[in-house]
Amino acid sequence: MAMSKPIISVALVCSLVAGFLVFTLTGHRSATLVLEAKSAQNGKGEIVVQGANPSRRKSISFPVEPELGGYVVELPAMPLDSVRIAPLATSGNFAISRIMLSNDAITYSWTNADDCSQECLRGDHVVRTKCDPGHPALKFGDDGSAAISSIPDFGIRRSIDERLALAAGASSGLFLIGICLAVVIRMGAELPRRQLFGSVVAWLLLLSVYLYQFYGICAYSVDVPYSDDWIYFEPGNLGRAFPWHWIFKQELEHRIVLTKILGWLNLRLFSLDYRAQKLFNYVLFGGILLSLAFLKNKLIGKGKFILFPFFLLFVLSPIAWENHRWALQSDYHFAVLFACLSLCYAAPKDISVRSTGLFCIFSGLATYSLAPGTVLASVYLSCSVVYIVARMSQNSDAATLRRLLVTEVMVMGLIFCSWFYGYKSPAEAWPHKYLYPWESGYWNDFLNMVSFSFGFQGLSVFPGFICLIMVILPLGVLLCNSETRWQNVTWSLIAANAGILIVLAVVTMARTDVNFYGAKTSRYAEIGFLMIPFMAIGWWHVLKSQVLRGVVLTALWLCCFISYYDDWSFQAYREAKQYDLQTLECAEDYYHGRGDGSCRGETFPNPQVLDRAKKLGVNFTKQFVLEQTR
Repeated sequence: MAMSKPIISVALVCSLVAGFLVFTLTGHRSATLVLEAKSAQNGKGEIVVQGANPSRRKSISFPVEPELGGYVVELPAMPLDSVRIAPLATSGNFAISRIMLSNDAITYSWTNADDCSQECLRGDHVVRTKCDPGHPALKFGDDGSAAISSIPDFGIRRSIDERLALAAGASSGLFLIGICLAVVIRMGAELPRRQLFGSVVAWLLLLSVYLYQFYGICAYSVDVPYSDDWIYFEPGNLGRAFPWHWIFKQELEHRIVLTKILGWLNLRLFSLDYRAQKLFNYVLFGGILLSLAFLKNKLIGKGKFILFPFFLLFVLSPIAWENHRWALQSDYHFAVLFACLSLCYAAPKDISVRSTGLFCIFSGLATYSLAPGTVLASVYLSCSVVYIVARMSQNSDAATLRRLLVTEVMVMGLIFCSWFYGYKSPAEAWPHKYLYPWESGYWNDFLNMVSFSFGFQGLSVFPGFICLIMVILPLGVLLCNSETRWQNVTWSLIAANAGILIVLAVVTMARTDVNFYGAKTSRYAEIGFLMIPFMAIGWWHVLKSQVLRGVVLTALWLCCFISYYDDWSFQAYREAKQYDLQTLECAEDYYHGRGDGSCRGETFPNPQVLDRAKKLGVNFTKQFVLEQTR
């Protein structure tokens, strides 16, 4: 109690200082410059931003590649006097089809220097008009450069009320964190001061990074469907009445029951607000962090390995950006969350009716969240059966364990049978080539998928092989030691890592040949990077010497830090936002009779799903009214 009072006092002072700094530093929003352009050369693009004050001048570089066709550049948060775009390539080797300058309130768009339109929200509706004369102005140079000048402050300068609200939020949030710290310190009073300090720092850092990514998702999320999100509006799918048949309907190889129920609730409560869905998904993702911490406490104890949150930092990397910008990807979060919870009871120290029941419940929920959840549940069941059978030979109450084992197998068997009932091969709906382990290229893709889970972006099998060794080695040591061979920690870690590796192996077989990014596809990182915290628990448990344990875990963390060093950019979110804004523009044109509803020549959206979304009154369709021009 004596320690908590100074902490609250310090938190109060820090919160007031933080509020003042936030108010001072948030006078302006950042703007985004989008160039829709084609280049025949690789190179470096350059944008020079000039502020109202002559001393405020910044230069921003970005890669120019022929296959990209579009470039998204975040401009600094400052009053803009002019923006100069240097030629993207040598004369005659590039062409700019459209330039857009946008912020949270307005978007300016040019197809040529004399054709400027602006688009903004008025109330709940998007209104497109011609730009005010000369504000802003675009001029092309003889060398192919372009300069935007006379840029209005609208949407860039924040109002006093907005700045006060941001400052109040930052101040109250920091003070709340201080109170939480005081509570944590009181709860951990029995720990040595050094360990308590390390634990507090680790959790504070984890919370900060979590909020950092939450800010990125908030800033760049758009209320519009993306890719498979449009399946909600196919005939016979989502409706106002509870669609039982569609809820359990197979989607390719998946049954995403929980995600569909979530979508239906969103429709009934919020008219299917996609931005709100993405934010909720990230809150759900936070539950995965808590479940991993809970799993660590179950396996090795609450007061041990207190620096474990440092290894959870990598789980928060935007390397898994796809699953945070795509509303339907709550299926990944549900599958991983319930798989982690079921893992807590797959090989418990004390096998009981409660642990068996919880294992079946969480495994069943993971099964009906996503196909990888089904794979994980089946692997966990196999490891659980081996573990319980081994415990039966060591336990005098073998009859009770036998009954629990039979119950577990029967319940999970019924769950798997119901999942496979009426199952159709996804090849019927989506025929493509499978890559098998005996074919050339399979192990190359698999090891690259493993290395991507550890932050390696380059195509090379060597990092994946090393990462695989570091994951498997502690498990081999635990199995070879007769004292640890049948411990619950050993079999929980075997189930955890085997499940992930088998999922990655199945994905390699079924998907790497058809995904644009191949083995480095973002969405699969959410499953693969769980090997990092599991690996850390394994090495902590294997190494008994405090010094050796500290050296090895520090080295592992530094290796992960280096490999993830360049995986914290929001650039993927920025580009995704522009993609979504183009989808909104396409939908607006269709609803106003100016387009055919087939955007960018892709499967989604199309006129049928756009019509059904409008009929259902989905939130993103409400902003479009009859065009206003002047």
